Formats: sequence, structure tokens, C-alpha cells
Amino acid sequence: MMTTMPYRCRMCGRAGEAAYDDEFVVKAEYWKELLHCDRCGDFKERFLFLRERTSNVAIAFWAYQTTNRLDTELENRLREKLVRLTRQIVEATCRHWRVMAEWSPDFVQMIVEQPRRAEFIVNFYAKGVRKDSPLLLQIADAQTEKQNAL
Repeated sequence: MMTTMPYRCRMCGRAGEAAYDDEFVVKAEYWKELLHCDRCGDFKERFLFLRERTSNVAIAFWAYQTTNRLDTELENRLREKLVRLTRQIVEATCRHWRVMAEWSPDFVQMIVEQPRRAEFIVNFYAKGVRKDSPLLLQIADAQTEKQNAL
């Protein structure tokens, strides 16, 4: 039998409703804290894919650099890939959190200077965008109004 359960999106805080089969789910209260709305789930999947690809290119850059096999042509190709990937990360992150997208070459330069910390750099960027997001402020205001009305 299918049952519905209310939940709050883990990323944006929006209210939603999840359907699950009672036969297969044990303790739905535990996993309801992990749910995302469709919009946030799609963003998270895209973001993780781009972050992993960026990390792979950065590690390749580091590997060629440490073995002294990095020539100018290869370095340019890897930098171009990093530029494309970081632009996609900026676009996806800013679109999701509804913030003006501003890509900077410094983003790529930071990854090139510390290629083994590429995932950290990408996560740090995304957290900064999220912190400044008007979307979270709107949701927080709506929740405050709702609590005041009760």
C-alpha cells in the first residue's frame, strides 16, 4: 500500500510530499530527513558530476606537472577543460540558488595552483553562493510568517 509523508527539502527547505510503499520502507522517519525536492535533486546530481570531472582534470594536471611531462599544448588543453567545467559549475550553482552568475579566471587559477584540493575549492565556492542566496531568505521569511500566524 502506498503512503504519503510530508517532508522538508534538505537543501532549500521547501515543503513537499513523498510517496512510499509500506512493505519496503522501515522507519520512514529516518530517511525523510535526507529527501530533496526534484529541483534540488537535479542540481545536486549535476553539481556532483561536474565537481568530479573538475577533480579528475585537476589530478591529471597535477600528475603531468609532477612527472615533468606537461608541455605547453597539453597545459592549454587542460586549462581549457577547467575553464569549461568551472563555467558550467558557476552557471548551474548560480541558476539553482538564483544568484547573478559571475565567473572569474581566478577560479581556474586556484585549482591549477592546488589541483589536489579541487573538490574543496568547488565546494567552498558553492557554499559561498548558497549563503548569499535570496532563495533561502525567501523560504526563511515564509516559514517565519507561517509560525507567526499560528
